[in-house]
Amino acid sequence: MADDAAGGLFAVNYGSFGTDKENIYYFSPRSLQWEAFGINYEDFIWFCFIGDLEKFYSGIRWTSWRKDVQSINADEVFHIMPSLWSVEGKDFEKSIKKPVPADEEYVYKLSLLKAADKNDH
Repeated sequence: MADDAAGGLFAVNYGSFGTDKENIYYFSPRSLQWEAFGINYEDFIWFCFIGDLEKFYSGIRWTSWRKDVQSINADEVFHIMPSLWSVEGKDFEKSIKKPVPADEEYVYKLSLLKAADKNDH
């Protein structure tokens, strides 16, 4: 449904995530997990315009994020290395941030999630 420059993805739950159908979930680049956002699509649109984005993106934004985001295309996100979910990726200012096509980044992250699920079983 939507993505963000840090590589997060928003989706409407049509039954894949739980019983709270039609609510929004966020695939977090910090955890590589789908997290319940706790609101529906209409409330999500309101959140995008009047919500506390500073709070939501706390820990994901780096010093030059405004300038860097202006340099990417609408179909791109930043591939961040080391990854935000890793121990090494906690010092976000030192991370390398490279623009990549959004669909490639999501295929990469979902492949990591599938690999982690296989290792858990």
